[in-house]
Amino acid sequence: MLDSLIIFFTVLYKYVIINTQNSLEIAYYLILLVIIALSVTSIYGKIIKRQIPDLGNLPVTAIPAALFILAVTVLSKDANYLLPFLIAVTFSYDRREEFIKRFFTSSVMCFTGQLVLYWLGLAGNNATIRIAADGTVAIRNSIGFGSPNEGLCFFLPIFLSGYLIIKDKKSKIVFYSAILAALAYIYYMTRSRTGALLILLFIVISFFDLDKLGKHKFIINICKIMYFMLSAFSYILAMRFGRPSDNAINKIMTGRPYIWSLYMSHGIKLIGTGRKIAVPDSQILPQFGTSFDNYFLYTLHCYGLIVFVCIGILYFIMIQKMEKNGQFNMILAVMAYLLYGCTEANTLIASTNFTLIYLYMSFINPDCFAMVRPHKTK
Repeated sequence: MLDSLIIFFTVLYKYVIINTQNSLEIAYYLILLVIIALSVTSIYGKIIKRQIPDLGNLPVTAIPAALFILAVTVLSKDANYLLPFLIAVTFSYDRREEFIKRFFTSSVMCFTGQLVLYWLGLAGNNATIRIAADGTVAIRNSIGFGSPNEGLCFFLPIFLSGYLIIKDKKSKIVFYSAILAALAYIYYMTRSRTGALLILLFIVISFFDLDKLGKHKFIINICKIMYFMLSAFSYILAMRFGRPSDNAINKIMTGRPYIWSLYMSHGIKLIGTGRKIAVPDSQILPQFGTSFDNYFLYTLHCYGLIVFVCIGILYFIMIQKMEKNGQFNMILAVMAYLLYGCTEANTLIASTNFTLIYLYMSFINPDCFAMVRPHKTK
């Protein structure tokens, strides 16, 4: 029950930020404190039951990971890196399926609750208008989320966590049918293309034999450096096609390269503050806004080059260990989040991206990606 509450509040954290529109800081600070208190209680209980080693007997690798998180948290004054690390410490010695099942259940509850609030008129609808090249006008509803694109961003963890825990064919058919029905509604309301296409693509890929695909070293090696590859791709798009704002690439990507270029043109710092620079009003185009929708460039701009490179190394190490333990379905989930990160910065937050937690787990429990549950500590 305690562990389920920790995951529920972790998922709820970002939903509260959406519903308060960053105007009620006490609410999400309170939830963060609740998560910390529950996690400390859970960790202490597991140490007493010898389900995890006491802090003094954790692997040496846990120390640099903890120092890295502490430094980033102090410098940025936000919990974007602290939260997944804290959850990693809490659940590193639990069965992976149990953790993901809790995340799935909490995500379904919060997402459904958000839709109910929207249907009841209690959650806002930040609708926008998209004008296609042929002049066709489409109304994009946010269905209670901060923007039309956020709906599928919060739906993605439901799909991916369900994909990881549902094994038998009959249950998968039912699950995919429900996913497709929900996806059709969300896309009809939001017209969010990237998330819809990504989910459809990964539904198709999930029917392939991932164990056979995993034997191709070239594919796995590409996955290991995918973070850096997509970062370079995003940076090239920003600097090569960001200006002028009316070029074909900007039209296809709803002005994202232009917005990225506004931020990236201010240079790259070694150490960031966790905050975006203020873009001059004269450079803001009303049809594009200022939303920094790119996980990689957002990390580079807001947290600096050192943190950006460290996160890329963590991805490399994580995927390497997943490969070693035959966790190719987990690698697929990581790839889904990374690809989605090209058009969405919210994949930075553990509330929507449970794979971030696994970046740190192997530093706390070297056996966390093993096929069987680790034995109780002696």
